Amino acid sequence: MSLSSFSSMGYYVGGSSVPAPPTTLDTFYSQSYFSFNAENYNAGTKTFTDLSPNGRNKTFSTGSPTIVSHTTVVNSFTTSKTYNVVSGTKTDKCVLFPSLFGPYTFIAVSRRTDGNGSGSLFNDPNTSWIAGYWSNWSGVAQHTSSFIAGATSDRYGTNMWLMTDYNTGFRRNGALLGTSNNLSIPINSGINCYSSGGQNFNIAEILCFNSTLSTANMASIETLLATKYGINLNS
Repeated sequence: MSLSSFSSMGYYVGGSSVPAPPTTLDTFYSQSYFSFNAENYNAGTKTFTDLSPNGRNKTFSTGSPTIVSHTTVVNSFTTSKTYNVVSGTKTDKCVLFPSLFGPYTFIAVSRRTDGNGSGSLFNDPNTSWIAGYWSNWSGVAQHTSSFIAGATSDRYGTNMWLMTDYNTGFRRNGALLGTSNNLSIPINSGINCYSSGGQNFNIAEILCFNSTLSTANMASIETLLATKYGINLNS
């Protein structure tokens, strides 16, 4: 079943059939280009096991991220949840996109764990693509030469953020923060791939699709991840 077949799973509203987004993360995993989470990370081999059927496992080329338990702190955008995360430092590097990657939707539940350095977490070596984090900001993206979205007041973050980056926009915790026009992710992009440094981090989940998902499918994934990790949407 392809992504296009999502539209065939319809339901009726006002007498007409409209697409029904999938209702489980497993369905989205099965349709993704690659998907990873901390539950399927092997600290011994430093490898994310791909949850998609494509076998795109990814191994950290430098550093040795570990598995640690994370508990969210209750505040305006989170509820208490405890779960494992992949915890690493700014010297841990993992190339997720070894070659040029075309239309995409990149979704991550993550946080940077300190405010030091000017690098990013999900990025490319030439700073033309950044998703989620930059310098002291959490909740920002860079497409080509332009920044979109804005910084949050919780810059370093005690809690995880849910970021959705795609060709023409950027969403944080289910809310659209900005739009742009970017057609691809540059070569050798991934975790802490920025040439001038990365970020200390926790990662709970990553999903990537080789297409720009519909808003309904983005919202469906965000709802499922928000429930799993205790994140209140539209915050």
